Amino acid sequence: METFTAFDPETEVIGQAMLALVECVNKDHILPILRRHGLEHIEPDRWYPQQVWLDVFRDVASNTSSALFDLVAIGIKFVETARFPEGIDSIEEALIAVNDSYQMNHRGGYAGEMSVVIMGPRHVQVIDHTPYADDFTYGVIYALARRFRPEGTYPTIRHDDTAPCRKRGDDSCTYDITW
Repeated sequence: METFTAFDPETEVIGQAMLALVECVNKDHILPILRRHGLEHIEPDRWYPQQVWLDVFRDVASNTSSALFDLVAIGIKFVETARFPEGIDSIEEALIAVNDSYQMNHRGGYAGEMSVVIMGPRHVQVIDHTPYADDFTYGVIYALARRFRPEGTYPTIRHDDTAPCRKRGDDSCTYDITW
């Protein structure tokens, strides 16, 4: 599966979630990319084609020497700007709700999914089957773990290199989160 290619051309993403990119990437760098894709003025309550949004991600990933950092930063900011279920009190609950959040920010077609496996106490695995970059997903998971971590704990997020990976042409990536 190719990263940055929507699974379904009917899928849309809410503008509120898209603001994560606008708010954390260098404005001089991102504004020309947004203009090129007709996204100069993103409205938080408007729905946009996911493929257009993925094209912006592709440009960010390929046109900057800081792509990894930009994509992680966008994922971190996504947790602040996107729709997210209420009543979350723990890392485990936040990670279990990550797919619900993902779905709340997409509509109209199959957008992909993020499944969660409870591996044991303080150990959760997230399997990301979406068309977004691994580094973006890492940022989302990192922000959730950091935001909901118990006091005195330091979560570890590790990309599972033994599992399938989109960078190797597979259709998912797996992350192990411990705390």
